[in-house]
Amino acid sequence: MKLFTTPNTTTLEDGSIKVNVQAITPEYIENHIKNIEAVEKLDINEVISIIRGSNNLDEANNSLVSRFNITHQIADFILNMEFAEVSEYVGNEVFCEAEIERWNALREIIQ
Repeated sequence: MKLFTTPNTTTLEDGSIKVNVQAITPEYIENHIKNIEAVEKLDINEVISIIRGSNNLDEANNSLVSRFNITHQIADFILNMEFAEVSEYVGNEVFCEAEIERWNALREIIQ
């Protein structure tokens, strides 16, 4: 059952906007919470250093996976964030716990 959706937009070279929509299901929420739990334990300075030192997203993804022993899904979660979000999530246990509570509340609403 698709009750909520979250848009993900990308601006293309010609200036048009591509919108991808992801249904928010209990499974989506569970994966999101697992991603948050994984990134809250990482060192923000190392994450940023790895991303900045990489030549492309694939290299950054592989470097994050190798350095922190995380899955590619978790690395993608980090790489798909805007910089401000990375600094809010990575290594910030208080913020992450509040986000997990928020996502758990959402899960209760849609079940």
